[in-house]
Amino acid sequence: MKTSRIYELNGTGARIWELLRKGVTSEAAVEALVAEFQIDPGQATQAVDELIRVLEAEGLIE
Repeated sequence: MKTSRIYELNGTGARIWELLRKGVTSEAAVEALVAEFQIDPGQATQAVDELIRVLEAEGLIE
C-alpha cells in the first residue's frame, strides 16, 4: 500500500472486503450478503457499491 493509514471496517464491510479479495464479483458479493446477513438485496447492493467506491477512492482497489 502507498499509505501508512489504518482502515477499520464493520462486520459487513469486512465480509465484502474478504469476498472482493477472493475475486468475487460485486453481484456475487451482494448475493452472499443477502444470504449471510438476511438483508434486503437493495441494502446489500448499496453497501457493496459504496464500499467499492470508497476503496477505489483510497486507491486500495482498482
